[in-house]
Amino acid sequence: MSEENFDDEEPPSKKQIPTKRTPAKADSSTTKAKRAKTDEDDGEQSWDLGNERKVEVKLFKGKAYVDIREYYRDKDGELKPGKKGIFLKPTEWDLILSYADQITEQLKKMQ
Repeated sequence: MSEENFDDEEPPSKKQIPTKRTPAKADSSTTKAKRAKTDEDDGEQSWDLGNERKVEVKLFKGKAYVDIREYYRDKDGELKPGKKGIFLKPTEWDLILSYADQITEQLKKMQ
């Protein structure tokens, strides 16, 4: 067997760390206008829970859902939906409501 000399070859290149790409920002005035229009046309409504949390009834693909979500303020100070939250089907929301008395009773016991 012959020996090969690998000293002349370049070492394999390291993987480059991908740079984060940020999508182009939409004009905030048109975004707000679209959101307001959507709220009016679709009958969406929201209720503030405090601490930047909201309950909203939303339409998604033609079906109504209950969205309970935390919000955050972006660098421009606008309130945006965060990752923490839950998107409930109407049947799931009804199930939660059916447990409301039991949940309330348990909360009172634990306080």
